[in-house]
Amino acid sequence: MTPRQYGLLAVCVALFALGQFHRAAGAVAAPIWQIDFSLGAEQLGTVIGVIFIATILAQAPLGAAFDRLGARAVLTPTIALVAFGTYACLWATGYGSLVLARTAIGVGLASTGVGMYLILARHFRAEDFGVLNGLMATLGGIGGLLATYPLAALLRPMAGGLFSQALPW
Repeated sequence: MTPRQYGLLAVCVALFALGQFHRAAGAVAAPIWQIDFSLGAEQLGTVIGVIFIATILAQAPLGAAFDRLGARAVLTPTIALVAFGTYACLWATGYGSLVLARTAIGVGLASTGVGMYLILARHFRAEDFGVLNGLMATLGGIGGLLATYPLAALLRPMAGGLFSQALPW
């Protein structure tokens, strides 16, 4: 592989990791959101689930945009949308702003699946696709891992005693 291909594979791994992180992070942050914003079970379910609904609804229009505009033109603003949504989650003031922030993340993540496969298909040999896809999924799985115990450890100061039983320090 060329240095450029290594870089592209690293981008694909990072995109996969980003998606895995955000999809798992809602479960870890849920107890904090529930207390901070006085969310009921239905509201909490919406906050966690809206990321998935937004991703599903945005995939078709973003797929068409990939065909017309290309990967760079679509991935750049949609990854910026994920960053914006992540930042907005940090500053959410209630249920509505949290739902909007998680919706922005979901719409942004809708581009990553197609984008990763488009990058692999256009910049690597077809016979390497399976191995590269496996590498991307395996290495990108670190995002899901980071959204569990490490995220809980980072959120512990904000959580009061919520995570005191799970985290030994």
